[in-house]
Amino acid sequence: TKAIAMAVPSPCQAQSVPVPGPVRFSAPARAVLGVVQIGTDLVMDVEGSLLVSTLKGVEIRHAKIPLVQEEICAETYHKAFESGAIKAAVDSLRIPEKNLAGENYITVWGVSCTSMSFVLGEARVRSCFPPDAITTNMWLAVVAALRALRIQKLGLLVPYIEEVSTKNRDLLQAEGFEVPVYSTMGLPRDVETSSVAPDYIEECVLKLVRSGQPLDAIFIGCSAFRACMPGFISQLEQKAGITIVTSTQAFLWNMLRTAGVEDQIGDYGRLFLEC
Repeated sequence: TKAIAMAVPSPCQAQSVPVPGPVRFSAPARAVLGVVQIGTDLVMDVEGSLLVSTLKGVEIRHAKIPLVQEEICAETYHKAFESGAIKAAVDSLRIPEKNLAGENYITVWGVSCTSMSFVLGEARVRSCFPPDAITTNMWLAVVAALRALRIQKLGLLVPYIEEVSTKNRDLLQAEGFEVPVYSTMGLPRDVETSSVAPDYIEECVLKLVRSGQPLDAIFIGCSAFRACMPGFISQLEQKAGITIVTSTQAFLWNMLRTAGVEDQIGDYGRLFLEC
């Protein structure tokens, strides 16, 4: 069989076609959210991106904090802080620093883990960000959301082990909220929490509502819960007849309002429609 010689075109034969006039650039985003997640977070990438995609001119960027262990506990968070892992995740989003208008590229930064935020505390979390950055964290966002909705008495649903759950209740009470009823699942890892079926979360909420305690709202704590998909919160509010606040919902609401984005959004509960 004779080999067939193939003609190889020379690169110099390609034709250069000029672009049609000066390059046009889109206007900068009206807000860019810099979200810093723990490495075990399997949910914010999806839920955060879906919510933000409904808002014209708003973008979201994600960075992951590498953890040395899966357990959701104080030891894990202290190791992440002391090793510099949180700051390294923040630094991974620092470039580009400015947009084409010369403004800060990221409008608002935030740590999107409820328990990491309240275990480490605001001062340590804030120290991981650039000095001039506008920042929030999931715990601050939850408190802000509950106050914006004028909640006084709430039922608490969390996935945590008892140690973390107890700290969450104590901190809510220290912020002036009453927590007469709660449920915790005792799950030590996010891979378990993120696998909890949404209809089971609904069952847990309805059981809290039917406990007989007078409540203004149910707080579903932990960003690892799949509890902020489009329609989930608004439908649950209708079924339960009560206000629902989730960690992810409150965090994104707080970041957007801090960034000056006041748009009302359907499917995400009273918080995004009234506050």
